[in-house]
Amino acid sequence: MTIKEHVKTAQKARALLMESYVEFLDGDDELKACEKLWQAAAHAITAAAQKRGWECGGPHWLNDTIDRLAEEQNDPHLTSAFSAAKMFRDNVEYGFMEDFQIKSARPRARRFIERILSLSELPGNDTGD
Repeated sequence: MTIKEHVKTAQKARALLMESYVEFLDGDDELKACEKLWQAAAHAITAAAQKRGWECGGPHWLNDTIDRLAEEQNDPHLTSAFSAAKMFRDNVEYGFMEDFQIKSARPRARRFIERILSLSELPGNDTGD
């Protein structure tokens, strides 16, 4: 994994996070916004794993990566915060979340994504140049 690939993954996570919020505000397609929020979380986790040289892939690697990050950071709340992001993934598939649930879970998922992205930042120049 090159630094440029890692930075590109983190940038994609940030872009998806912003796109999800624009779509939530526009109210055009909540499921699409939920999907982008979930994708932002997955990309953020990928970027954090890439930074550490950890393998990405397999059936449970996102959960395993969050567990490893929680242990590394001595922050057990990462695993519970991850559940907020996973709710958006599940909502895309099953459509079970009411509007009020989406509105209340969005900030928690956003904070989780931003926290994970902070763990993927590279020292110095974050552009990969």
